[in-house]
Amino acid sequence: MTAVVGTKEIRKLLRDRGCEVTGVEGAHERWTEAGGRTVTLKVKTKGQAPGTVLAIEAHLAPEPGGEAAGGEVADRYTVRCEWDEVGWWVVTVPELPGALTQSRRLDQVQADVAEVVRLLTGQPVGRYELNVDAHFPGSAGREAARAAALRAESDRLAHEAREAAAGAVGALRSAGLTYRDIGALVGVSHQRAQQLSEEESTGASWSHQRASK
Repeated sequence: MTAVVGTKEIRKLLRDRGCEVTGVEGAHERWTEAGGRTVTLKVKTKGQAPGTVLAIEAHLAPEPGGEAAGGEVADRYTVRCEWDEVGWWVVTVPELPGALTQSRRLDQVQADVAEVVRLLTGQPVGRYELNVDAHFPGSAGREAARAAALRAESDRLAHEAREAAAGAVGALRSAGLTYRDIGALVGVSHQRAQQLSEEESTGASWSHQRASK
């Protein structure tokens, strides 16, 4: 399947499988089958991506040994976004079976998922966190993932470097060194060495005040 499927066709598919609309939230509908299994459908959109259709069919497929287990209300949900070649991000929430939507852009995902979560759990925005995990296929996706990992590592190292520099500045200042010598030893300007010292002093003073209350 490589073409967009009309939303009317998907609604007919759901009705043919014994599902009916049991809730509406924004651009989304909640469909429930006779056995109680639910699936969400984004209806205010120009058709459904092939990946969305496949996800709906997979969720409604007969489960060996009985009905599939439903999801549970949580304070954090994983949001998986898979790029579909027709130009949609197909979005699922593993903790909530049947939680399906699609978004044109990643910055629209959280709003779409918020409507889905509200339909399936009743939770309003602010009662949970969303951890968005997006994947783009092929070499471009791998390069993007590598760049994101390197950026995260760079941020971590920068934080460690700042903490180490602050500790070194404090120790060297206590030993009586000037900010110019401290800057030369730590590898920062003397202005930055003084700034780090003042920040550490302010932080220590604030912590002492809290502890004394």
